Amino acid sequence: MSKSQQLEIKPKRIWSKIILGVVLLIIFFVGGYVLSIYNGVKETINAQMYQPLPSINQIQSEKKIVKKEPVNFLLLGINKQYGGKGTAETLLVISLNPKTGSMNLITIPRDTRAVMVGKETEDKINKINNAYSYGGADMAIESVENLLDLELDYYVQLNLAGVTELIDGLGGITINNELDIEIEEANIKLTPGELHLSGTQAYRYVEMLASYQGDEIDFTAIQDEIFGAIIQKGTTSITINKLETFADFLGDNVTTNLDFNNIEYLLQNYTGVQNNVTQYVLDGSKETIDDVIYLIVPDEEIEKVQQMIKEDDLEI
Repeated sequence: MSKSQQLEIKPKRIWSKIILGVVLLIIFFVGGYVLSIYNGVKETINAQMYQPLPSINQIQSEKKIVKKEPVNFLLLGINKQYGGKGTAETLLVISLNPKTGSMNLITIPRDTRAVMVGKETEDKINKINNAYSYGGADMAIESVENLLDLELDYYVQLNLAGVTELIDGLGGITINNELDIEIEEANIKLTPGELHLSGTQAYRYVEMLASYQGDEIDFTAIQDEIFGAIIQKGTTSITINKLETFADFLGDNVTTNLDFNNIEYLLQNYTGVQNNVTQYVLDGSKETIDDVIYLIVPDEEIEKVQQMIKEDDLEI
């Protein structure tokens, strides 16, 4: 079946799972291999990526990893195409529990109405993604902690443009396209079959399909397909020749308070969490306040998330 649909490209939260895949690729899938044979990656992590922040008690967080305790991460997907600090297009809380071998993924919609916590904007109300625009990762961390009443131990900040660079560094990805659609306005036609995509093409493919309104598109399945392709290519095609590209990607696009030793501890003690993953998107209702549309998250929804993580922590 072929359909035509007006294409309207707008900023969308379309890369959450793909960004998560890149982070897991760095830490769990490729991490052990890369860290064991390429000392330059260690230098990149410690000299270029590692950036502890005042909002996180670094000593306490490192003790948790050493003791194999549950830890909470904030994953920030940053869009810098409009200049300045950029905006947080993706906010994802990741809770790892090595005792139960489980992982909770809590997506916070970028339009969530929340208190901005930090210098000069204390108690200001805005969309949660603007916390990063106002005060960088520090304010984003403190604002998310305040919203969820949850302590964050680590953060990983990823430049979204770097995802395309990583795909290019891996030599592109191959997916099995099952769609048969035509978008005349954009002069795009897709037919079923194998697609080999560069980084830019992969981004354009996802962006295009996010804007397409045809009923035949299962967008979650498409995200899964690209997520899987990145993981598959990363775990099967990393060679000595590509490690320098991978290290450059890390240094240019990732900032975190994880140092080389922290990542080694994660590799040794937390990889089992991949096998038991729970995903949840913070829910609420849309409301217009002062001509701005927000997602209003009720208290019971916050309590639900807290209980989800608490119950996971208590399971032995």
